Amino acid sequence: MKKLIIITLFFLQLFVASQGIYAQRTITGKIINGKNELGMAGISVVIKGTTIATTTDGDGNFALRVPSDAIIEVSFIGFKTVETPVVNKTWYEIVFQPDI
Repeated sequence: MKKLIIITLFFLQLFVASQGIYAQRTITGKIINGKNELGMAGISVVIKGTTIATTTDGDGNFALRVPSDAIIEVSFIGFKTVETPVVNKTWYEIVFQPDI
């Protein structure tokens, strides 16, 4: 009986620990044009190396569900691609610079 309890506790701990690895959360943010400081509509916001993506709304805002170890990749024609690692915050303001 004691072995059964120990084995059960071991697998329960393993299950709980594995949930943290795949934890996801929602982040929000705004993409801003570095030239005129206005929000940019229709910008692709992608989790690098995945198909998880969204586009910004008319004011440059976005929301995206991401894994804890993600890298946000923002790109648009005529602007430098920006890569930002997801850290312990939920709001991201990303300034886009023209690619001259």
